[in-house]
Parts: sequence; C-alpha cells; structure tokens
Amino acid sequence: MTTQNYALIDTNGNVTAVIVYDGVSVFTPPTGVTMEPVGISGAGIGWTYANGAFVAPPAAQAPPLTPQQQAYQAIATGLTITSTSTPALNGTYACDSTVTADINAEITSIMLNSVFADGSTAIQWPDAMGTLHAFTITQFKAFATALASYVSGVRRYAAGVTTSLPSNQITIA
Repeated sequence: MTTQNYALIDTNGNVTAVIVYDGVSVFTPPTGVTMEPVGISGAGIGWTYANGAFVAPPAAQAPPLTPQQQAYQAIATGLTITSTSTPALNGTYACDSTVTADINAEITSIMLNSVFADGSTAIQWPDAMGTLHAFTITQFKAFATALASYVSGVRRYAAGVTTSLPSNQITIA
C-alpha cells in the first residue's frame, strides 16, 4: 500500500492541513474542504491552491531596523570625509566611541596647549582601513568638528530627537 501526502484546501483556496492518505481507505474531507495530492510541491499549511497549482506563501520579510539599530549601523559604517583643499585626507573614518575618545584627547591637547598630545603640530591619523593621513592642527580641527557633528546627529536620531540620519559623507576645507 502506497501512501501520499494530500493537502486539505478550504473554500478560499487555503491549505489548512496536510494528511497522509493511502488512496484506498475511506476518508471524507470535511464539508467545503477539497483534497489535492501535494506531490513534489512540498505544500503545507499557509500555502494556497489555485488553478491546479500550489502557491507558497510570500517569504517572511525582516522587520525594518529600529532607529537605534540604524544608528549602530551608521556608526559602524563610519564617516566619509572629502577635503576640498587636501585630497590626501579623503577617506572613510571610524567614528565609534573609542575613536571619538581618541579624537577628543587630541582636541583637548590642541585647545589647551596648541599642539597634539605628543607635542607635535601634525599627526598621522588612520582611516577605517588603517591608511594613515597627515593632518595639521587646522585640518584636524575641521575633521574632528565634522566627525563630532555626524556622531551627534546619529545619536539624536537614535534618541528620537530628529527623524532622519545625517549623511555619512561630509566635505571639509
């Protein structure tokens, strides 16, 4: 005796159950329900049946990201800087909390002592890929200001203060 899977289909064409039936035993589907062999379709509950064919339910879509998730993703992506006066500074820079703390330390030194933390007037700063870029104090201030503005905008979005993320592409002099 060979058994086969059959779909029980309601009057709207929805598969409500799948049963194993030998085709010989007496079985009467409930009123208003039809029975169709599943075959190789793999049809199951949630599928539909129309015009002699089973149709799979639409694939589940991931829910949209929350503002907090979008903000995390934005910070992880980094900030792309384009310098109009010094193209060698162009790059995508990390802007996570460790990097922003390091930038703040350099800016604090610049503001208090007019030099970088190591006493120099220029610094090699890595972009997100580790490529070093040579910044003067003036360039670093513009860079730090742009990055701070971006991070602040992302955090305001995550907190619901604003309704859109800031652009992750900024032009500095």
